[in-house]
Amino acid sequence: MAEGDSSVVHSEYIVGLKYPYSDNSLMARPELADWMTAVDLDILEVLANPGAPRDFVANPRVIAANTTWDSQTVRDHMKRLRDADLVEYYDQGDGIYQLSDLGSQYLSRRVEPSELPDPTK
Repeated sequence: MAEGDSSVVHSEYIVGLKYPYSDNSLMARPELADWMTAVDLDILEVLANPGAPRDFVANPRVIAANTTWDSQTVRDHMKRLRDADLVEYYDQGDGIYQLSDLGSQYLSRRVEPSELPDPTK
């Protein structure tokens, strides 16, 4: 992939993207829940696919290819995000995920981080 290719989403480029949720205005990234890391937020934002007509569906390997995180890191965080009901299977047999309704509500700030289920408990 050529340098400057915008088809790869790096975590530092996600800040300030237009979210397609409400009025399509620039929004700051939502605050993290106590149990979340930057990896979790990057995964959710890739699946949200800001500016596109629909959310992105992908397996952890594809998500990793579109972030700065490696596949194993993404895979580890996907289970935690699934346990928190922020992502769900699009196709469980193929391990393909999509953003859940709760995940979408969180990214659009309709749900506070403190209201999210804590998968570590």
